[in-house]
Amino acid sequence: MDQTTVPTSEQLAIAALNALADGLWVAAADGTLVLRNHAAMGLEQSTWHCVGSTRSPPEMLRDSGLAKAVHARGRWSAECDLIDANAGDRKILVEITPLLGSARESFGLVLRTRDVSDEHHREDVLQARNLELERAYAQLAQLQGQLLHAEKMASLGKLAAGVAHEINNPAAFVRSNLHTLQQYFRDLFRAVDAREGPPEREPLVVGVNEAGKQPTDLAFLREDTPALIAESQAGIDRICRIVSDLGEFAQAGRSHEDWRLADIHEGLRVTLKLAEAELHRDRIDVQMGIGQLPQIECLPAQLNQVFLDILVNAAQSIDGRGLIEIHTEAVDGQVCVSVIDDGCGIPAAVLPRVFDPFFTTRDIGATGLGLTVAYGIVQRHHGRIEVQSKSGQGTCVKVWLPIAQPFEEKGES
Repeated sequence: MDQTTVPTSEQLAIAALNALADGLWVAAADGTLVLRNHAAMGLEQSTWHCVGSTRSPPEMLRDSGLAKAVHARGRWSAECDLIDANAGDRKILVEITPLLGSARESFGLVLRTRDVSDEHHREDVLQARNLELERAYAQLAQLQGQLLHAEKMASLGKLAAGVAHEINNPAAFVRSNLHTLQQYFRDLFRAVDAREGPPEREPLVVGVNEAGKQPTDLAFLREDTPALIAESQAGIDRICRIVSDLGEFAQAGRSHEDWRLADIHEGLRVTLKLAEAELHRDRIDVQMGIGQLPQIECLPAQLNQVFLDILVNAAQSIDGRGLIEIHTEAVDGQVCVSVIDDGCGIPAAVLPRVFDPFFTTRDIGATGLGLTVAYGIVQRHHGRIEVQSKSGQGTCVKVWLPIAQPFEEKGES
């Protein structure tokens, strides 16, 4: 009967050491090498570059200065370059620790090596991918800015006709008033000239206007002239207000706009005024339910863009006569602006996609970026947009905004 040979503990220990992929050297207290495994033998054939010098692991173990440092620190490690003509260059982590007995006395040193080339390669790959991601993020940020600018231009294009109409009306009656005033003053100056001229001319001129048809009524001129001037001044003020509102709205694309306290109601007023033509006030009634709101910390012009996009979408959903309601309220450190329309509504199947870039239920050619841009602006304000809608039953859009922004957001505009 064959008897299986049982290896001794020493044989098992040596076999286990030789099975390790890491190189292992053991030196006595005087630096004499007493043990090394198979991996260590293979590594000794290569050229080592470690800590500014060319030394193999056995040479490191014989360095008395390094031995003292290891005993003082309890451990020493360094990354070394291993140059091997057959296997190629590699990065090797070298660790030296004291070999201690049960009473913590030192018997010598243990040097262990571990190939970290793959780890370095993975790090290099990760760094390359990170650079690619950074470049992609920069391109996305640039594209986002371009899309925001495109949507801003589209919004301003929508407003252009309405703003031109709003400016043209007061400009027209101011021009008409100035023409009438010009005639009044001609009549007035003719009457004054007649009274100051030679006596023989007075019967021919006094009381006759430039056309020679109607007598000059000085009492009427005295009454009507201030009214014309006041009306013209009101028209000029209206034009200035429209231009100012348009200028404030157009600042939404500024990258350097500062965070500041602003009145949401004022932003709504500016947006509604500029969007009158787009909202078709002749067929759409706009009702306001204003609550008591504190000023909020925000980028006001960008919020105006949000309000415009939501209001325009609401108006475009209404065929024929309709109603848009705007309500505001303050709840638990936030303000809420609700825009409710009685338009065609949004089918349940597409409701989750309303914030997707380029998604639109309108005709081909529409950008489909309005709510996407609005969503991004509200997200930047640490707020949220909620949309509730049913096909044929209208839509309610709620914009929730914090009254105060988190500290880290300030100054990032």
